[in-house]
Amino acid sequence: MPHVIQLLLPLCAFDQKPLPQDLHAKVKAELMQKFGGLTTYSRPPIHGQEPPMVGKVQEDRVAYEVVAWEFDEVWWSGYRHALERRFDRRDVVVRARTMQWR
Repeated sequence: MPHVIQLLLPLCAFDQKPLPQDLHAKVKAELMQKFGGLTTYSRPPIHGQEPPMVGKVQEDRVAYEVVAWEFDEVWWSGYRHALERRFDRRDVVVRARTMQWR
């Protein structure tokens, strides 16, 4: 069964300065090459709670979605870790759900 996989990536660094556009362009190119298509959309500011020493976090993110017939956990885990390094984040959200055909 096909899976919808979604990535949530920040638009700004922790200092609220916009991240270089080539970071997102590279993600788009990589996902297009691997999956042959993607959907991209902006999300309203996301509010989160970080550990007490950091405080509340609000940041703008962009969501990338792809559809894949198989969910390759090893590939997605490695890609998530690469994105965490690239975007300087502890946790990049990658979530997947199985599509149900009716």
